[in-house]
Amino acid sequence: MPLQSPDPSKATEEYWEHTKDSQLAMPYCKDCEEFFFYPRERCPACTSTDVEYRQVSGRGKLVTYTTIHRAPTKNYQEMVPYVNVLVDLNEGVRMMGNIDVESEDELTIGMPVEVTFVETETDYKLPFFRVAER
Repeated sequence: MPLQSPDPSKATEEYWEHTKDSQLAMPYCKDCEEFFFYPRERCPACTSTDVEYRQVSGRGKLVTYTTIHRAPTKNYQEMVPYVNVLVDLNEGVRMMGNIDVESEDELTIGMPVEVTFVETETDYKLPFFRVAER
């Protein structure tokens, strides 16, 4: 059973459109010259609306993790237990996601990770992380 597809809002639609091509793109403030996340129409630092999406590497370091034992929706019940992570991407953005590991025993804080994408019930894909080669 494919995972549940996101339901993009006006503010997140462009982010999700990039996932169809397995691309991780982040909002970039042209005034601050910084990426930010989560997707929104205004820069959280300066409130500028001069924002565009730019593809990012999807590579970063593991900040923290936890194992989820109780699914937040029926769609995730097949996955439990699964590991949820917080990652600092190389571009300076902190992002939450799931990681493709058997257990958190495979993880250490600071280890390199990279994004991959998982199919959903629509054309949108969900960003997941995997352990990257050092």
